[in-house]
Amino acid sequence: RKAGYESCMYKGFVESTERLLISENGLSRMEVDMLRKCFDDEIKKAGIESDQFVALYHSR
Repeated sequence: RKAGYESCMYKGFVESTERLLISENGLSRMEVDMLRKCFDDEIKKAGIESDQFVALYHSR
């Protein structure tokens, strides 16, 4: 089972997205943390584990 790999991918995806938001869009760390929290909440509400999210994200 490659869940470990996928959650690493998810973490990497989130971190690179955060870096982009900060460097490209000039958002502050606090704004990004708020976005991240909303994002994580949405995923939880949908009942999707983060490794499933990655699989979903990559299958689009």
